[in-house]
Amino acid sequence: MIDLTDWISNRVIAGVSVIAVVPILFGFLVLVVLLPDLNRSNQAIVIATGTGAFGTLILALATFFNIVQSNQVLQIREKKRQKPLAIDEISNLIEPGIETVKANLEAPKNSHGNGCGFEWNYLDPEELSQRGRRPHAIFTSDSIALSRLSTSRPDLVEQITAHNGKIGDVAERTQRFQEQIHPKIREFLEESDRGQDIDSDLRVITSAILKEVDQFGESSDLYQFWEEYGDRLIQYSKDLPEAELEEIQKLEQEYLEVAKETFGMLEDRKLELKKEYGISEEEISFEKNILERT
Repeated sequence: MIDLTDWISNRVIAGVSVIAVVPILFGFLVLVVLLPDLNRSNQAIVIATGTGAFGTLILALATFFNIVQSNQVLQIREKKRQKPLAIDEISNLIEPGIETVKANLEAPKNSHGNGCGFEWNYLDPEELSQRGRRPHAIFTSDSIALSRLSTSRPDLVEQITAHNGKIGDVAERTQRFQEQIHPKIREFLEESDRGQDIDSDLRVITSAILKEVDQFGESSDLYQFWEEYGDRLIQYSKDLPEAELEEIQKLEQEYLEVAKETFGMLEDRKLELKKEYGISEEEISFEKNILERT
């Protein structure tokens, strides 16, 4: 950042220089009006005084323009110094965040079913940074990039926190849902003679309930089970006292709205930094390649 003392000093000197010009100009006007009425001796004195005042005026103006030019140079130097940090922020935080949220928003489009677009039951509320099932939370290990963003755009940091928090809210709600639905799934699995595969089938069936899947592929081991019990399980989940399935679907829609807003803010931040520091896509790609190799 530009040194605060130098910045204030320059502004004060510039202000004084501008203020000094006003009385000098006023004095010139007075001289022009009074000069014809003075005798030669007084005229000579006035002219000499006016010449000195004019010199002072030129000096004040020169000082003012010099300070303006110096500030411009300082700003250019500061931008050059900050540019690598801006590239680091984009490469380590903003760009990964954009990619994460974009993939999250596209995931429901590939979902097959009439309910949730995400497989919330695969998410661990205590470990939202895990990879694999969508949606992913936005995380960064770059404390410098996060600190820089916290200073310049605290609103965006709050938005990222809200995005991650909403994922956690739905994951926690889904955990409660699983506690209620798993006993019924186990009951039907045992009834269908699939008791030996209960643990491996629980998550798959829970995910199908959340998505309200119509049917499994005929090649699936659970095809016949779902044909017989799928509708009953979905209806049972909808009849739960606290309407957990409906609440999860509602929270998912809220998450998608937050995700869209987060995506837009991250895109705006990237454009903001690129414009302010003259950063090209090639420079961002170069930095990302370095990060991938380390």
